[in-house]
Amino acid sequence: MGLTKTLLRRGAGIFATVGVTLILICVVAGASGMEERILQGKMNYARMGYALSLASQVEAGQLNASEVDGLLQIYNQEAITRFGLDKPWWGRLLPTLRMVVTFDLGETNTFMGTSVWGAISEAIPQTLTLIVASMAVSAPLGILLGASRARRAQTRGDFIYSLMSTASFAIPGWLLGYLLLAVFIRVWYGGMKYFGGFISASGTSAIASVNPTFNLFYRWILPLTGLAIPSLGFWYYQSRSTLVNIAQEEYVTVAEAKGLSQRRVNLRYILRVGLPTILTQVGLVLHSTIANSVPVEVIFGWHGLGHLLWRVAWSGGIEIYGSAGLLLGIVYAYALVYAALRFAMEALYVFLDPRIRY
Repeated sequence: MGLTKTLLRRGAGIFATVGVTLILICVVAGASGMEERILQGKMNYARMGYALSLASQVEAGQLNASEVDGLLQIYNQEAITRFGLDKPWWGRLLPTLRMVVTFDLGETNTFMGTSVWGAISEAIPQTLTLIVASMAVSAPLGILLGASRARRAQTRGDFIYSLMSTASFAIPGWLLGYLLLAVFIRVWYGGMKYFGGFISASGTSAIASVNPTFNLFYRWILPLTGLAIPSLGFWYYQSRSTLVNIAQEEYVTVAEAKGLSQRRVNLRYILRVGLPTILTQVGLVLHSTIANSVPVEVIFGWHGLGHLLWRVAWSGGIEIYGSAGLLLGIVYAYALVYAALRFAMEALYVFLDPRIRY
């Protein structure tokens, strides 16, 4: 099987999960009434535009004011049929699927003053940047640490590293980010206050705008650290567990007997062989990284999907037209983000291990 066919087969399996997720989203949205509220909001939004158009015609003398009510009633009946509100939610399942897939979820109304797609399209790059950057830090570092300890299993240092990796993987990203921010602001800026469960320091934004060092730590180093450390433990534990068996192979012993350096043995004879197997577990760490990115975005004011989800939660509830559409769009966007990152890792896996192409 060629490279293209292999990638297409693996990509089809990954994005099939997106399809299943999409169906579940639409079923839940329909059964809970969220989809109906979205359609009613879109209908009211269109009705408002039509009413303004009639008002302008009346003002221009092109229409009699007494005819407006009758035209609006006719428009309402036609709109109910056009938006499918005369059918039960299961009768609108296919249009709902199309509506979610295309992010045609209406406007955010007074919540943000933009379309749902406009808000989500601005947030997705921020979330991708945060997740990819944190994995670019944690994955190489954790894998290299695991490879370096593979030949030193059952030693005191190996026990300490394993204990630290377990602790880092067990720490929630929101808690770590919260503690990092608390320590950083306390050290840098003594006027720290607590508000609503999150840290608020008077003057923090002003300091970040004029002090590049503060801005670098507050906007980049601390969020990436808070998101990378939990996954660092996973990468170390997974790579160490996989490579410790490979390190006992005879060809590794022969390489060491030839006088090759420990670094070369680790990279060429141990890590190179075990790396494809390690990457097969990327789905586990990807799940936790995406989940941890939500509170990290909120804590550090990173305007991605997680921060947008938090704003939806604090906007007054999903019964609001704009909030319901945003909630559905955010859940679907997270499914797309997961599928895209998972496919990228699968492509890397296929590239590193040519055997699976045949």
